Amino acid sequence: MSEEFTKQDDRAANTAAGGNAPDAPNAKPKRRRGVLTAVIVVLALAVIAFCAWSMSQYVQGNDPIAMISGKPAAVEVSSSDAESDQQAADETAASEEGTQEAQQSDDSSTASAGAAADTAKSQGAASAPAASNGSSAGAKAKGNKISVSITVDGSAGGAGSASAKITLPKGSTPYDALVATGMSVNARPTSFGTYVAAINGLAEKEHGATSGWLYSVNGVEPNKACDAVTLSDGDTVNWHYTAG
Repeated sequence: MSEEFTKQDDRAANTAAGGNAPDAPNAKPKRRRGVLTAVIVVLALAVIAFCAWSMSQYVQGNDPIAMISGKPAAVEVSSSDAESDQQAADETAASEEGTQEAQQSDDSSTASAGAAADTAKSQGAASAPAASNGSSAGAKAKGNKISVSITVDGSAGGAGSASAKITLPKGSTPYDALVATGMSVNARPTSFGTYVAAINGLAEKEHGATSGWLYSVNGVEPNKACDAVTLSDGDTVNWHYTAG
């Protein structure tokens, strides 16, 4: 027990005599770290303050770099001023263009009036030949037609007789004249030419072995088929039925 008290007294004596002396050299590094920390904090605050100031200058339209370096900031041309200048230039160009178009319109109107006058003169000069051409066309059309008289007589077979004056194309035949009357015609082709066998239902051989239809032109019976004779204007065609 006495030994334990003796050891404790010895440790207390050592402590009082400078037992903490080995920790004394660590005091300087601690002070250095404190100073370095303070410097870093100050620099950080300075950077934050500079950034905040730069942002405020950018918002106001200033160039903080130019302000610090002492260089003059670039002068910006207002977009509204540029647009005003461009609009004024456009209006000037439009005015000049409108004046030019008005001059061209006047020139075009003058040219159109002259052209209209020339056209009227040309039409007036051509009206007389046109009328002459119309008369010529009418005469030519009339010259392509013929007028003939035709009689269909079936009294010999108990049928009636009918006469008409008809207009036919030039070059028509007695057969064409018969068909143009609108009567019912029964005809057939032969080696001699077209042969008319019946008109309005009155047929050949109904009133004798030699009964049938004959035709004449101007009182003459041609020795040809009815589609082989060419009629002339003013001719008289007669179709008649013979019994026997």
